[in-house]
Amino acid sequence: MANLPQDLRNQILIRLPVKSLLRFRCVCKSWRAIIDSRDFIYSHLHTSSKNRLHRKLILSSRSNLRRLSTVFRAIDINDGFQEEFLLNFQNSRINLGLAVYCNGLVIFNTWDDKFTILNPSTRHYRTLPTFHQFYRGIKALGFGYDATADDYKLLVLLYSDPSFEVWILGLKSNCWRRLPVFPYTEYNFIEVACDGNSFVDGCVHFLCSRNREGSYAIVAFDVSEETFSVVALPISQNQAYPTCLQVFEGCLSIRFFTERKVDLYVRKKEGVEFIWTKLFALTTLQTYMLEIGTQFNKEFRTLGYSKEDDKILLIFSGNMYSYDVKETSLEVIRSSSLSDLYNCGYCVESLVSIGS
Repeated sequence: MANLPQDLRNQILIRLPVKSLLRFRCVCKSWRAIIDSRDFIYSHLHTSSKNRLHRKLILSSRSNLRRLSTVFRAIDINDGFQEEFLLNFQNSRINLGLAVYCNGLVIFNTWDDKFTILNPSTRHYRTLPTFHQFYRGIKALGFGYDATADDYKLLVLLYSDPSFEVWILGLKSNCWRRLPVFPYTEYNFIEVACDGNSFVDGCVHFLCSRNREGSYAIVAFDVSEETFSVVALPISQNQAYPTCLQVFEGCLSIRFFTERKVDLYVRKKEGVEFIWTKLFALTTLQTYMLEIGTQFNKEFRTLGYSKEDDKILLIFSGNMYSYDVKETSLEVIRSSSLSDLYNCGYCVESLVSIGS
């Protein structure tokens, strides 16, 4: 490696998993400087995302009968679905339903009204400032990266009749600010992404509705501008009600369920405009679910394509599946407990620092 040209050496390093890069930081000062640089960190993240490398499922579950501790584990999607122990948060009652992901980082909420940010790849974590008004009032979380300020921001929406209060925490400032009132007062219910991933195209996205299954809208929060806007829908509201909003293969996606099929739409940028496209209709999946007596619900998740780009990875009914779009066939690739898979998030390994 020492005799290789610098550009070639960097191209090799940029494709390695985080665990190897953390070891290689100790080789010499020049390697440490390269691996710790902002350009390398985000090039590594971009390369991993683009080429479907180093993808993980982060599982969180209670570790004892008193449910006072939470264990985090990882499943390597690309390497035989091997499972790895990450961390055990002792005496911490984590609200597993409130976790959000961005660029390989995860923020989760505890029942004692604290937030913790964790990088599962480096295993670094820190507690964020507490704001006691949040307790029992959080309706939605958002987590995104402000590229303009090179800062990560946590967004919290609290229900305050008849609308929502909006609070934001920047990791650099490490303090909370209240933003102007949520502008879409006609909606009284907000759903976050089913796997905690809703940041894409510079915005955190929410699925808002009136009385949960009334009229609905996709609302985007621009993390840099700190403004809200409404995203155009892929189909008219009277055709179907969406069941899940998430990021799929780097694009905003929304899923609709009917009695006969599951439709997934993705939103891609073409020129200066965003266009919705129906990616697939999982008719075989619906038939299979009916055969085994599984009712469709939010535990169903689309993770992404396989590394070979020929199958789609799915989670439902406590198992992980691969779905062959051409053959319309479904195969179990990993069995697990429903409680683990219900509390899981999808991320790419990252060297991104959580700050001090």
